[in-house]
Amino acid sequence: MNRIAILLIILAVAFFSCSKKEPAIYSNAQYNAFKILNGVWVETNLSPTDYPLKIVFGKQYDSPIPIYNNKAFPPESVLLFEIQGECGWYQWVVQTGVNGPQPIEEGEYWVDECYYYISPNVNYFSLFIESSGNKVWTYKLSIENDRKFTLQDIDYLDRPPYIFIKQ
Repeated sequence: MNRIAILLIILAVAFFSCSKKEPAIYSNAQYNAFKILNGVWVETNLSPTDYPLKIVFGKQYDSPIPIYNNKAFPPESVLLFEIQGECGWYQWVVQTGVNGPQPIEEGEYWVDECYYYISPNVNYFSLFIESSGNKVWTYKLSIENDRKFTLQDIDYLDRPPYIFIKQ
């Protein structure tokens, strides 16, 4: 009788301690990229030094959020993009004059709310800027270290990359 009771206890412990492991929503590489990219970054390669482009990575979502085009034809929802977090895209509104690019508004950036997606292998970065309508920009992503990353526009591989340095 004792053996049966012990066997039942062992089986109960084994049964209740084995739970289904939920699959990871993001890859380890994505989690590491989210940690590194969080914060303020300044572009140093293509932006004018006095008026650099900035990107500020903020909230990262627990799971991707789908964005649909509800104005598709025929009228049905079409998946456009998945977003993994929020960011701010800061740029000067400049006009080119005799003295080079000059800000139209002194001392202020034009800020666009943006959202991003990083591929599971962290080779690609997609950016969705809310004010652009449904446009999505996709870049080759290279995180060189925790202070520097580059974005190379996949549509213009012959152009120099954006190089961002952490502030």
